[in-house]
Amino acid sequence: MLSRDVLIGKLQFAGVPPEKQQWVNRWIQIADDEKIKQFLYTLTGASSIGGDAIKISDNSQGENAPLYFHTCFNLVDIPFANIATEQDFKTVFESSLGGTKKYNRG
Repeated sequence: MLSRDVLIGKLQFAGVPPEKQQWVNRWIQIADDEKIKQFLYTLTGASSIGGDAIKISDNSQGENAPLYFHTCFNLVDIPFANIATEQDFKTVFESSLGGTKKYNRG
């Protein structure tokens, strides 16, 4: 079982407005276990929480800035300026995790 509190405790934000930091924290609290596993695998290449910080930065560089995962650095760049609502964040974020089913290495 993944501890959402431990995961939230590992978060480090860079340039992310406080309101949008709360979006991330709330998503972690309400996301189902599958989505949390997908998030960890997409971000870290592992299916569990390691010792390193999990970094979330604001990548609002232009209208079409992508959401981009940097597995080697446990970093995700999110174009928060292009995301107007918490529901939009959830939709964009979860769609970026859609293709990561290989986290369950058994």
